[in-house]
Amino acid sequence: MGPADFGTTVYIKGDDYWYHFWLLCIPPTAADTAGQDAFKTQCQDVFSQILASFEIR
Repeated sequence: MGPADFGTTVYIKGDDYWYHFWLLCIPPTAADTAGQDAFKTQCQDVFSQILASFEIR
């Protein structure tokens, strides 16, 4: 992975099964440094919103 790439994996234990959530964001190669950083930040924000949507018991 490059310096502006963002990737993560999460295992979520359900009542009966385990779930695997994997996310990889690779910014456009033609983007300048500021564009790559903005893309990475946006990807991290989306990832945070997805995780926040899960019900934790």
